[in-house]
Amino acid sequence: MFARMLFYTFWDNGGGYGSYDDGLDRIRANGYLVEELRAAFARGVARSSRAPRGLPLGLQQIPLYSHATYWRSEVLAALDYGSLEQGKGVNHREGVAWCPQASTDALFVTLDKDETVHNPNTLCKDYAISPRLFHWESQNATSPTSPTSPTSPTGQRYLNRKDHASRITRLALYP
Repeated sequence: MFARMLFYTFWDNGGGYGSYDDGLDRIRANGYLVEELRAAFARGVARSSRAPRGLPLGLQQIPLYSHATYWRSEVLAALDYGSLEQGKGVNHREGVAWCPQASTDALFVTLDKDETVHNPNTLCKDYAISPRLFHWESQNATSPTSPTSPTSPTGQRYLNRKDHASRITRLALYP
């Protein structure tokens, strides 16, 4: 899974490769790039101010850790959001990504929103209430019901996640 995460860090749309090994072979062939990656990983570990912890019960099989830093593409690859086999990359732009393989809604949250960049419809009030509780506003298009359907599947999944064994994972993004 870590190899897929690295692959999608370079090519979130799959890069036209037929297999992960093809893309990873291209990385391996560039000795300078391999050394740069090793140095970047070492710097990241050395600069970490908190020890990463595994994810909570039900998500232990996902190779992500709390208090760690990831690119969006790495998170989506770890949650099996897209794959070369599905012909789908992990180039999800913003908001919520439903990852059915992991039964998880990944909430990509920008905590420090710049009013000059975000329009009023995307200036949600998202913030930490405590170390274990987070206030999050769903996207405008998500509701318990929708004009075209008496039940919005996404809204119902949020409201009834325990009944459907789905999870919500908050991921803070920084500008």
